[in-house]
Amino acid sequence: MKSLNELTLSDTKLGIMKMPPAIERSVRKQNIKFMHNRNQFSAEYFQFIRKLVSCNTPPVNRQHNQEKLGPEGEELAMLSVQLASRFLFHTGFHTKKTLRGTATEWYDVLCHHLRSSKAVRSWFAHNVLFRHPHRFCEYLLSCPSTEVRSAFMKIIVFLAHFSLQDGPCSPPMLDAPSILLDPHATLSDHLLHAVLLLLHKEVSDHGRHLPHYFNLFHMYASLGLPERTQLLKLNVPATFMLVAMDEGPGPPIKYQYPELTKLHQVVSQLIRCCDVSSKMQSFQSQQGVPPLPNPYGDPACPEYLMPIQPQAAEILFGRTSYIKKIIEDATLSEETVKLLQFCSWENPHFSRTVLSELLWQIAYAYCHELRHHMDLLFAMLLMEDSWQTHRIHNALNGVHEEREGLLDTIQRSKNHYQKRAYQCIKCMVSLFSKCHAAHQMLYTNSELKHKWTLAVEWLQDELERRPYASNTQYSYNNWSPPAQSNESTSGYYLERTNSARKTLERACELCPEEEPEVEEMSEEGESPQPEEQTQQVAPPSMQQKSHTYSAAYPGTGCMASPRILNKRPISTRVTMSSPNGQQTQPSANEEPDILPLDNCESSQSFLLSEQQMLHQQPQPQLQQSPMQQPSPQQQSPLLSQSPQLSPSQLLSQKQQQQQQQYLLLLQLQQQQQQQIQQQQQKQLQQQQPSQSQLQQQLQQQQLHQQQQLHQQQQLHQQQQLHQQQQLHQQQQLHQQQQLHQQQQLQQQQLHLQQQQQQQMQQPQQQQQQQQQQQQQQSPPLSETSVQLTPQQSPATPPSPQEQQQQQQQQPVDNQSSSLFA
Repeated sequence: MKSLNELTLSDTKLGIMKMPPAIERSVRKQNIKFMHNRNQFSAEYFQFIRKLVSCNTPPVNRQHNQEKLGPEGEELAMLSVQLASRFLFHTGFHTKKTLRGTATEWYDVLCHHLRSSKAVRSWFAHNVLFRHPHRFCEYLLSCPSTEVRSAFMKIIVFLAHFSLQDGPCSPPMLDAPSILLDPHATLSDHLLHAVLLLLHKEVSDHGRHLPHYFNLFHMYASLGLPERTQLLKLNVPATFMLVAMDEGPGPPIKYQYPELTKLHQVVSQLIRCCDVSSKMQSFQSQQGVPPLPNPYGDPACPEYLMPIQPQAAEILFGRTSYIKKIIEDATLSEETVKLLQFCSWENPHFSRTVLSELLWQIAYAYCHELRHHMDLLFAMLLMEDSWQTHRIHNALNGVHEEREGLLDTIQRSKNHYQKRAYQCIKCMVSLFSKCHAAHQMLYTNSELKHKWTLAVEWLQDELERRPYASNTQYSYNNWSPPAQSNESTSGYYLERTNSARKTLERACELCPEEEPEVEEMSEEGESPQPEEQTQQVAPPSMQQKSHTYSAAYPGTGCMASPRILNKRPISTRVTMSSPNGQQTQPSANEEPDILPLDNCESSQSFLLSEQQMLHQQPQPQLQQSPMQQPSPQQQSPLLSQSPQLSPSQLLSQKQQQQQQQYLLLLQLQQQQQQQIQQQQQKQLQQQQPSQSQLQQQLQQQQLHQQQQLHQQQQLHQQQQLHQQQQLHQQQQLHQQQQLHQQQQLQQQQLHLQQQQQQQMQQPQQQQQQQQQQQQQQSPPLSETSVQLTPQQSPATPPSPQEQQQQQQQQPVDNQSSSLFA
């Protein structure tokens, strides 16, 4: 205890006994770990470091005016960057957000110092990044924190942007797979080259976090034209296109669904800054007409930066794999659409390739993935260059001997893939509405007009017919669920949505009108005068209502026209006169009396002109149907014998005739309503079974379920009995085995005891024999002459335990003697 009390860590002379080095190292290690966990990983320590680094930030005016810092300011900036970088890359970026805080705050603190001094940027790039090349992959691809990856990406973009004008720099990483040997390469070039080197290996292993990697180049290209020129010199477009096609520079990406949207955006940004006029060709180029200027270039680049590079031109215009990759991408961005439009402008070969791939996707892709391809095709067809009509013709009628057109796809898909056909019709409706060239082609091409007619008729038939299968979840009179979308849901058959009905209305408006038929002359040789008729033509909304009314109830006698190209049935509103002679119309709460003239035969007898009404006599019976009215030949004798009437009498007769017509119309409507009610009752009787049948079905189901439960219980009981029997048998076998083992053990013990007794009896017998032999050989001694001392007394025979020990030692001695021999 005294020596332990004299132990000390100090090196002063007061300590009598010095602590052993092993114990001292252990104590120091534990103390350091304690301080590390207590002090360093605390929110107060992190705030202290951030405030310490940010308090030395240069003034804002110097940063914007790019004035050089003095020696003291540059030294403070260097110390602040050294402190912040060592703390962040060893501790800060490896902690949670609750302790570290927002990573962008650390980025802001660090970038204030990197902006102000070239020496600080050089030290940070060489000592923090190039000396530890694994950090590019660690903080861009491997880091699990999205916020840390974003902050590191912004640091590299910021450093590369501000070091672009720092002048030439020697290659910092001599052991890299490839080195920039350009003597004019700057620190920014070497930074971007180091990031591009990750494509050789690391990118293929970390496909999950690729958006941050490609977003680095997208952010850098968005900073300005010098940055885009730098990326074009580094051959970034061709490299990225090869990565998208899994053709290099490293192995293919191992992630199943890599996100390459940012990659396509970078390619689009850079390619649209290049001159592709060598690939352009006008439709009238043989007449010496130059191609039109391309409006889909980058608006931030008024003049092209350079001609397109040969490798990029060969991948874009010489192959089809990258075009297919863009079209197959599920996420459609504005940049990718502009890239295809930029390359297709005044380029028939590229346009043919894009249309061929789009038509193939539309014909065979899943129905819920067609929206992406339809939007892309619509954007391609709206390009107003000299090849626009050719693109529209190929899209509608198909590429010759390669792909089917939209109209052929509709005809092929309308039976089994109705959603595909509907989306094609919707795309064509939008095209005909917004593109004058396509609308003019529809009116001038007879074959196109006929196919479009068939497509719209099919859509009308599908929307007017009843659904394919009744929904058992909702009864006949119950609320029906809203229909699902035809564009975003999977399935084959068409959903009757409001959007589909509006599409049909627009398609009907776009249908070319057939030539009007010549009206038949009346028997008197006079053509009818529609201007003098008392009937008033209903507005289009009422015509549509009457059309849907007659189509929804096929048993009313007013059927919808099967041909959609004919105008909708012209409907008339019959006005009636009151007894005072004033004409009245139905009120706002009443259903207007509308009947299609070209479908309802019963309404033909009421379409009489004013001249015919003036010369006709009132009908003798009000209940006479219009089909039983007398013919003009039967009425002519009566008219010749009747005396001449005054104008007031004629007016009264006209009013009576109008009242009769109105009564007859009411009778017809009542008959139609009765027929509708009868049909509805029949349908209800067919669809809804009687309560007795339902009860019987429920009872049968309950009996069946009870039987099943009884059978299951019996099976369960049988299984339990079988298991109990098996357990009982196993227990009996186990007991028999135990008894057998006990008997064997007892026999072995008895055998061992017998052997031990035999061994104990053998030495006694030997001793007795030896004593007998000695007695026989030695002469007899007298009792007085021989006296034995206690030391010379005869040896007592050994006990049985000593004999066993002697026997055990004999084999050991024999073995040792044999070993030494």
